[in-house]
Amino acid sequence: MSGLSVGVNGSALTSLELELYGTSSAALTSTSTSTSTSTALESQVQVYTLTLPALTTLKATLDNATFFILSSWDLPLLRNLSVIAADFGYAGRGFKAFFEVHGGKVRQLELGHSSGEVEEWWIVGGEHHHHQQQQQHDAHQPNGNHDHDHDTTTPFAIPLNTYCPNLLEFICSADAEWNWRSPDWIAPHVLMPRHEGLEMIGVRGLERRLEGDLGEAVGRRGGDVGVSAAALSAIVEGLDDDDEYTLDGGVVMDETSGAVSKRRGKKKMDLRTALRVRGLREDPYFMLLQQFGSLLRREAFPGLMKVRDMSPESDFVRREGKMGGLDGAVRSVAALQTTDSSSRPRVSPASRSTSSVMATTSKAPRKMTREEMVVEANGTIARAFWERVVERCEARGVVLEDWKGGEVKKDELGVGFGV
Repeated sequence: MSGLSVGVNGSALTSLELELYGTSSAALTSTSTSTSTSTALESQVQVYTLTLPALTTLKATLDNATFFILSSWDLPLLRNLSVIAADFGYAGRGFKAFFEVHGGKVRQLELGHSSGEVEEWWIVGGEHHHHQQQQQHDAHQPNGNHDHDHDTTTPFAIPLNTYCPNLLEFICSADAEWNWRSPDWIAPHVLMPRHEGLEMIGVRGLERRLEGDLGEAVGRRGGDVGVSAAALSAIVEGLDDDDEYTLDGGVVMDETSGAVSKRRGKKKMDLRTALRVRGLREDPYFMLLQQFGSLLRREAFPGLMKVRDMSPESDFVRREGKMGGLDGAVRSVAALQTTDSSSRPRVSPASRSTSSVMATTSKAPRKMTREEMVVEANGTIARAFWERVVERCEARGVVLEDWKGGEVKKDELGVGFGV
């Protein structure tokens, strides 16, 4: 069977997205948990070879049995793969067969189910399968990834390191959880604890972690903004004149030329003051920093050259140095691009008149309002986190990249995008 039989020229197809479900729940259960019973399923499935000679990119949301069917396809140029096991059958025979056949061609892999989702399913929905699979694992190699120093055996332990020996890029979610078997480190994904040839790891969803981790930390301290309005005002009023915290040093307009520029020379808010503003006593990003440290473990990823933040929103926070608002769960950072104009005085001469510029700028810096100070504090805490990430990357000889692939440098953190 060559090409597709639905009116598409299969020989010219370069990208394909599939969402297919082809078995009953009973068949899924047996396929996901037992090698012997899944053999019976194979005998029931009539498999045809589909040839897609030009296909380079495949995004597939499939159940375990359908993964088995795709293992018979001829995909000679497959390079980029994004997969979701719809039934969480990552330890099933179909998933295994698919990667045994096609894994060696894959250069970029994204696992659609986040590490947290996989582990949550194991704990909540799939725990009754664990003992059957554990008996099979214990009879053989306890960890398919051969990570003896950090045992990561789970019901989903599959040797992606072996299945995808030529993998160069791996994309995962930022929500990786602590592995209770290896509490001193966090793998980027429960299914990818190590890979010898991996050169780049991309991380999605960092904006949710930046917002969520800080919001949870503030919530645990029991306050919307961490401290009362009176206490926050006292912090603001207690600052020395020479250490006055202002909005980017204030904005100044030359009355003769009309040129707008930032006032320089005022110091940025320091981390200690930022934590005081949010009512925090410790770093809310401790676990996230440890996760980045795990990505940089030489013994896990000896060939790693780049770590890429795939989020435009977290890039905004990193560059602009501001995040969130007065609500306890930090407000969407993307909203800062269209709101809080007073805290981000950026002027476009083509769209704003001289009178409007005069109305929103001043010659002298002014102290922050309560909301502006919280936004600045959030950004300061986030900037301190990124400074430590850059330092760790530099120490390991790895480049931290933004979502566009540009290098993130420490001296560019929090400097903004320009007026």
